[in-house]
Amino acid sequence: MLLYIAYNIARFGISVVPRLVSVWIARRIADMCFMFDGPARRAVIANLTHVLSVTGRETASRQARAKIIRLARESFENFAVHIVDFMRLSKVRGDIKKGLLKLEHIERFRKAFARGRGLISITAHLGNWEMGAAATASEGFPLHAVALKFRDKKIDRFFSHLRDLGGIRLIDFNHAARGCFQAIKRKEMIAFVTDRDVNGNGYPVTFFGRQITIPRGPAEIGARSGAPIVPAFCVQDKNGCFRLCVEEPIEADEGMPMDERVDQINRRMVELMEQYIARYPSQWFAFYKVWNEYDEAVRPDPRV
Repeated sequence: MLLYIAYNIARFGISVVPRLVSVWIARRIADMCFMFDGPARRAVIANLTHVLSVTGRETASRQARAKIIRLARESFENFAVHIVDFMRLSKVRGDIKKGLLKLEHIERFRKAFARGRGLISITAHLGNWEMGAAATASEGFPLHAVALKFRDKKIDRFFSHLRDLGGIRLIDFNHAARGCFQAIKRKEMIAFVTDRDVNGNGYPVTFFGRQITIPRGPAEIGARSGAPIVPAFCVQDKNGCFRLCVEEPIEADEGMPMDERVDQINRRMVELMEQYIARYPSQWFAFYKVWNEYDEAVRPDPRV
């Protein structure tokens, strides 16, 4: 109940004060979380250290470690900005008009959607994926997002309402396969966040040099239905503005066996996620250890 009340107070405050003030306050709260949430802080530092080392950046010196800690703190602050803008998804159209959010290559969505097979969009827990989804819906795409339900029904309704205000229709994670295929059959659009496997039944891939699992849904649904898969990432620039970067569709040879087609799609998805995470490491929100010393994925709490 207290968390539900806190969310409502936060939403009210964000609705009545200028966004820049909300962002400043949210960043200061994030700084306190960085200080006091030791497990999350250590997990982010461990993840960043691995990503930076794999991508050829020095991580062992005292100066490098200090930089990683700064990046980890930025990650907490950037996630706070994400929460602020999630609370104001209904204003995304105005954000586009004001220049807070720019849409890059949105025509790639339009061309893929025009094929008449429905559309699958994939992204990562990077930047502001909720804002990106709302912006896409505001462009007239009938967009559905696969999401976990919160255990607290009031909080679940709270977040579902916010997404509904942003034009995002929800597909329950527990019934995702049926909901996704129905949406594709209606030639609509599905959005997936594909860098976390929360049920332990995912597809094994090599991610920054070590094995994890990612959700099976996007590649398998795309391969079976023929729906084009278009990656998109909503990232924040140094000036505080956002860009929704829509990539070229991931194409797979339809003459290949199904398992090879799925593998090809997943490998390309992982390549793109790696590229964006390496480019924007402090905007990747993984507050759990993605890799452990045995190269096994540590699954996040699905309530987060």
